[in-house]
Amino acid sequence: MGGPRPHGLPRVDELGVRWLLGTPATGLDPAGRQVHLGNGGIIDYDRLLIATGTRARPWFNRDEAALDGVFVLRTRDDAAGLRHRLADRPGRVLVIGGGFTGSEVASACRDRDLAVTLVERGPTPWSAPWAA
Repeated sequence: MGGPRPHGLPRVDELGVRWLLGTPATGLDPAGRQVHLGNGGIIDYDRLLIATGTRARPWFNRDEAALDGVFVLRTRDDAAGLRHRLADRPGRVLVIGGGFTGSEVASACRDRDLAVTLVERGPTPWSAPWAA
């Protein structure tokens, strides 16, 4: 659809995507299959993916965060670095955060037959209010 590409997704132009950057979604009507927007608009949908865009929480101790093998995963480059390190077959991987991204990283580790521990501050993975 022309214009700037705010993503790195392959073949997305073939989908006829319309970007509404800066327009918050304020409500969801699953029965009516509609997303309500902060500007008063409504968008109908046939399929819906909710990508929350939550912020990464860097490790609180800068010296520890700078250690080799500590990753914050937010960008394509971050993912490439992590993929490279996983190819080195670490003895164990610790994933902090049991939301979508953390669960996907843990799953990718298990797909590579790597031992992984997932820690989450809530009672279970995906227990944050937005995951319900």
